[in-house]
Amino acid sequence: MGSLEPESPENPPSEIACRLLAMMCPSMAFWFNFHERKIEINTQTLDTDTTTENFLKLYFQTEVVDPLKLETLETYQYSYINSAMSASNFAVRVSASTVQDIQASIVTGMSSSTGEIHGGAIQAIFKMVKKMKSTEEMEQHILSKLKRKELVYGHGHRTLKSGDPRLDKYLKMSYLLDQQPGADKLFFANLRKVQEVMKREKNLLPNSDLYAVNLLYQIGIDETLFLGLVMSARIVGHYANAMEQRTLKKLIAPSQEWIGPIHSRVPTFEERES
Repeated sequence: MGSLEPESPENPPSEIACRLLAMMCPSMAFWFNFHERKIEINTQTLDTDTTTENFLKLYFQTEVVDPLKLETLETYQYSYINSAMSASNFAVRVSASTVQDIQASIVTGMSSSTGEIHGGAIQAIFKMVKKMKSTEEMEQHILSKLKRKELVYGHGHRTLKSGDPRLDKYLKMSYLLDQQPGADKLFFANLRKVQEVMKREKNLLPNSDLYAVNLLYQIGIDETLFLGLVMSARIVGHYANAMEQRTLKKLIAPSQEWIGPIHSRVPTFEERES
């Protein structure tokens, strides 16, 4: 898109961000249907549809969207807009400070979101929880990870030390989804068990990622699209951070201090060969 529709006075950053928002979800739905279901879909739905309605219609190949699924996905996407100074938004600002085009800055943010201790945490949580056959097995798994001093994703937050404000809404939606026909009750129970063990053993509060995965999974979204939906939601926050950084007209280039050896002898060629 940066090559075909470059930023210009006729194609300003605001238009580009809107295009990205409009294109990303239907692109994911098209890819999933083509790749997984072996069908080629028309990505055009009603002009009055929101991006969330458009995605759900395309993904489920239906003309009528389930109201609960719509509310669930909108709740998820709105709460992931994230214009605060997250790792990915900082990456956006570093990129924008070099006066790159807006597409490059947003892609920088997206790339920084994929790691398992940032946006990619929801996929890591899903893979961990889905394979557990009982809450007892889930508890033992978490205890084993803690014993090995491994990270348990979905807990703690760099800035929200007293709790994640998104969590209450996610929990309410999760309990509502748990009452629906076909709900995976064990999956939700295992998430609650993870929260219980982490509170008891480490006194850590969950962050939104722990139950965000439940929202997507329980409404039938495939795991392969979890991260893409995180990125699509964050386009707004990435755009806002990039544009604000541009107004500062200042390159972000932190200084560094060398803490290695000062005088190191370089081995001769003969010594290297031996």
